[in-house]
Amino acid sequence: MMAMETRLVRSPDILQASLGEGELALLSAEASKYFGLEGPASAIWSLLEDEQSLQSLCDALTASYDVPADVCAKDAAAFVAELIEHDLVRIIDAET
Repeated sequence: MMAMETRLVRSPDILQASLGEGELALLSAEASKYFGLEGPASAIWSLLEDEQSLQSLCDALTASYDVPADVCAKDAAAFVAELIEHDLVRIIDAET
C-alpha cells in the first residue's frame, strides 16, 4: 500500500468540468480519455488541486464521510493508484 506520507498533486494538463453537485468529468487530452468522478472520488480530485499527502486526503474524507480511517486509507490509496496509472495525478518527489 502507498505510504500515508506520500505527497500527491494533480497532473497539470487535465481538463475538468462540473456535471452537478459532487460530479466531475475529467479529460486527458494527451491520452484521449474521459473519466467520471462522483462522491468521495470527486472530493479527492478537488483536494488534489493543491499538493496533499495521502494522510491529509484521508483526514478530510473521514471528516466529511462516515468512513473508518483504516478503510479510508485502503480505498483512497487504491483510487489514487488508479489516478497515477492514468497520469491524472503525480507523486511529488520529497526532493523537489
